[in-house]
Amino acid sequence: QKNLEYYLGRQPLTKASNKSKPYKENVIYESMSRQKPIALSRMPDLTVKPGDDSMEAKKTAQDLTGIFNSDIKKRTNRKLLGLAFKQEPIYYYAVVKAIWNPGLGQYGDYDFVNVHPDNIVWDHNCTTSNANDMRFVSERTKMTLGELIMTFPKKEQEIKDEFGYTSDERSDDTKMASPIHMWETWFHEYKLKG
Repeated sequence: QKNLEYYLGRQPLTKASNKSKPYKENVIYESMSRQKPIALSRMPDLTVKPGDDSMEAKKTAQDLTGIFNSDIKKRTNRKLLGLAFKQEPIYYYAVVKAIWNPGLGQYGDYDFVNVHPDNIVWDHNCTTSNANDMRFVSERTKMTLGELIMTFPKKEQEIKDEFGYTSDERSDDTKMASPIHMWETWFHEYKLKG
């Protein structure tokens, strides 16, 4: 919170001497303004390796390499990485989430979104900073009641009961558009074998 306040320029004025005027020196803003263009000037190249030595596998890997590299370097992805780059020094981490967006293309496509760090809860018992080593990662997501029911159609009645939904034909659409918060959690599930 202190980093955010400092970045937004809400820090006390500094006065070097009795004769000088008070001033602010926003070091976080200045350093990000200098480092962000350098960091985003050259995006990394991704390489897809073939699973075997067949010509078909090599051709597929080469095609996928071209698709991923052109897709990752889009302007929208650069803007997304720029936002994440600004969040990292303020909140000590940034979150970019891959999602399936049914509104892209004819059949939908993957998309990347930035998740605000305040909406993420990490496994506090993990000894590393690698998200893959954590037993769980949770995100507080905001969606409408209708979207939640579309995501879990078999649980429609349970969801309506949980939120006290009562049918009234005049306001059904309004109720389905009501924003709600839910926790989306990814976790490792271990099963005993043998």
